[in-house]
Amino acid sequence: MELWRKNLYVLWGTQFLAMAGMNLVVPFLPFYIRQLGVTDPTSLARWSGLVFAGPFFLSFIATPVWGSLGDRYGRKMMVVRALIGLAISQLLIGFAQDVIQLLIFRVVQGAISGF
Repeated sequence: MELWRKNLYVLWGTQFLAMAGMNLVVPFLPFYIRQLGVTDPTSLARWSGLVFAGPFFLSFIATPVWGSLGDRYGRKMMVVRALIGLAISQLLIGFAQDVIQLLIFRVVQGAISGF
């Protein structure tokens, strides 16, 4: 197998695992938010939407910045940075004490791991 094809498969697998790690928590966000103290159904729906959309919104803004830095310093460095940032932000999400912290950690996740 050619080297480029092997690298492509590794990148596909890495991207799949990273996006799965970021998005597999989404169905459980309302339950997590309820555990953090939001019990009103309207507030729960609002916070669930904000916590879900936050990382994608900031990723939309940060991705061009990471792309230009990747052109300047190398794409491999940006992939490693994004994966480390994703891992750290996922860990921080698990330690959120209230819904504001959860939102902040999810937004940071979108900013740091913007692919």
